Amino acid sequence: FHFSLLLSFLIGFFSLSQEILWVRIVSYKLKGLPQSFSLTLAIFLIGISLGAHIGQRVCKQKEFRIWILLTTIVYISGLFDLFLPDLIEFSNSKFSDNDNLKIVFSLLSTISLLIFILLSSFLKGIIFPIAHHLGTKIKTKKIGISISFIYFMNILGSVTGPIITGYYFFNIFSMNEIFLIIGYGQLFLATFIALKYLNFKFILTLPILVLFIFNNKTNKHGIIESLSGYPTNHKLISIIENRHGI
Repeated sequence: FHFSLLLSFLIGFFSLSQEILWVRIVSYKLKGLPQSFSLTLAIFLIGISLGAHIGQRVCKQKEFRIWILLTTIVYISGLFDLFLPDLIEFSNSKFSDNDNLKIVFSLLSTISLLIFILLSSFLKGIIFPIAHHLGTKIKTKKIGISISFIYFMNILGSVTGPIITGYYFFNIFSMNEIFLIIGYGQLFLATFIALKYLNFKFILTLPILVLFIFNNKTNKHGIIESLSGYPTNHKLISIIENRHGI
């Protein structure tokens, strides 16, 4: 089983799982506006396409450098996703009670969400061309067969991600927790690549353990609370997040 197949599957899984999260967040932020899905998808695809443009440049490097860049990109993507709940909560914090400034801050927080979507999809978009490039090294009689395997695994991951996230994860985890699952998944993937293909023994393992210990979320519904728009002197007593909605 060639590693490029696993990489192609996982990047599809992580990307589309996160897209489901973004659709829910933007929709909630914009009060269920019908255009929320199309806006999220447009920004997401722009990020993917920009990332793919950078990814094809990475593929022109020497093989060992490709592995180093791949590990670095996956690691950065994981770290970024790990801290996205904090970034979302901060960007939606209430900074003023002035009605005029509320409109300005609301617009800025919406723009910040779109920037987060663009950056997270951009980082994942870099990885698929690399998986595609590595897939050409699968030993088959025809290169077209090896490429078809890569696309098949990517589509399989892209289908599996929304199903597992939408039907299972949403029903037992909050959005904060799902971001952590996706982030740690990428960090462990980066560690696996470093240990197996670069022989970087435990260099990346220690930071993951440190993050796992110190990055405990005391408020698992922090994203919802920050997006709810309630006055700061109000406290939400109960929040229900599941596959049916919020």
